[in-house]
Amino acid sequence: MSKLAVSSAEQGLPFKEGQTHLKSETMKTLQLAALLTAIGFTAGMVTAGAAGYGPLAYISYTIMAPHPGHTVAAHIDLGSLKPGQSGNKTAEAKLNVTSPGNYTIILLHAEKLSEAFSNFTVKVTLTSASFSHTVILTPDEDRATLQLDASIYNVTITVFYHVSTTPEGDLKAFHEPLLVIHPQGEDNENESD
Repeated sequence: MSKLAVSSAEQGLPFKEGQTHLKSETMKTLQLAALLTAIGFTAGMVTAGAAGYGPLAYISYTIMAPHPGHTVAAHIDLGSLKPGQSGNKTAEAKLNVTSPGNYTIILLHAEKLSEAFSNFTVKVTLTSASFSHTVILTPDEDRATLQLDASIYNVTITVFYHVSTTPEGDLKAFHEPLLVIHPQGEDNENESD
């Protein structure tokens, strides 16, 4: 006879020949063991999920509402600079103006640029089939207004710089907007220094 099964006589029950019953204590032990096994399995799955499995991909995006004009921005990378270093960098952009009028070009982060550079000058030249105009922007003179016709403009942007010998403040920039253009009179909250 197995250890789990005992005769009716051993349990104090009326005895019938050949009949066996499980002790109630043994039954409780089996139920507890099954419950602990289920809990262990669940805990193992949770632990595996936390330890070895997780998000496979993340996504980030910004959907920009259509604007009256379209801009293909220039990307200017000055690289790693040292105190006292000078140089210049040129990049090209495109601007599609669909509504003629006065437009303001603004150099952003004037205060930050003043703290890191002893000279930071941006030369912006806009050229179309019938128009060519150049503006010079610095942290002290950080905006200019132009009257533009509806046209596609090639924009040449040249940055002339001299790093301060004792630069201060935020000494890094990664993919920060440098110049913005918008119709005159339209303020943009993102154009703070």
